[in-house]
This record gives sequence, structure tokens and C-alpha cells, in this order.
Amino acid sequence: MNKRIFCALSALFCIVLLTGCGGYGPVLRANWDLTLPTGCREVYETDSGESFHGDGERYHVFSLEDAGAVEEELTAWAGEAGRDAADTEMADLAEELLTELEVAAEERPDYGKCLCWSAVGAGDSRDRILLFLDGGAGKLYVVERFI
Repeated sequence: MNKRIFCALSALFCIVLLTGCGGYGPVLRANWDLTLPTGCREVYETDSGESFHGDGERYHVFSLEDAGAVEEELTAWAGEAGRDAADTEMADLAEELLTELEVAAEERPDYGKCLCWSAVGAGDSRDRILLFLDGGAGKLYVVERFI
């Protein structure tokens, strides 16, 4: 019977790996207590590479079915409405990180069209997440830095 359980768990693990189930959503929940609504599909991602502690920079772009639902979720999560990204220091920090990650210009947000939110890590105030929502394009851009 133990062999059957082992085989079943192994098969489930392989299915999860092959289908990409879970994706980046569980990471957002674990690190930032943020849950994206259904209908968010990751279309681009890159990071600074693996390290022992998972430190570094990450960048993800999501295509959205309902940008309004995402805006509501981000506003509830942050406790405030999004700000115009072009009028904040967050665009400068995001550009610095995206340059380090060598992200092509066509994969970057158009800050003039985005609302933005951010948070600082609870465990280390140097950890940061920046979220840029372009509702017109139906895109969410997520930039993270872990020290």
C-alpha cells in the first residue's frame, strides 16, 4: 500500500510540475499576503537567479481578464487607492531593477498609464514589492526585491 501512495504522490507532483499549477500566486500569498483574482495569467517572468535564501529580484507580467477586479484587490490589500505611477519614486526604482534584470523595453510598464501600489517586507524593511496596473492594456506588472 505504501508503494501505491508513493506512486500516486509522485504522479501528482509530476502533473503539477508539467502543468505549472500553482505558479506565482502562492508566492505572492506567502510573501506579501496578496491574492490575485482569477483570470490573471502570467505572460512574462524573469529573476536574478536562484540563491540559497531566495534573495534577489523578480519580475512578472500578468494578462488580466478583469483589470477592475485586480484594482479592487490591490486597493483592499494596500488600504489605499493606487497612485499615478509616473508621479512616484516607484517608477525610478522599478526601472533600476528592470535594468539590472535586463528586461526589454516592450516588457516594461508604460508608467504614464499605470496606477501603482507598493509594500515593504515585514521581516526586512529593505524587501519591497512594486505593483503597476495598466487597466487599459489589461496588464499587471510586479517587481520584487528581496535582500
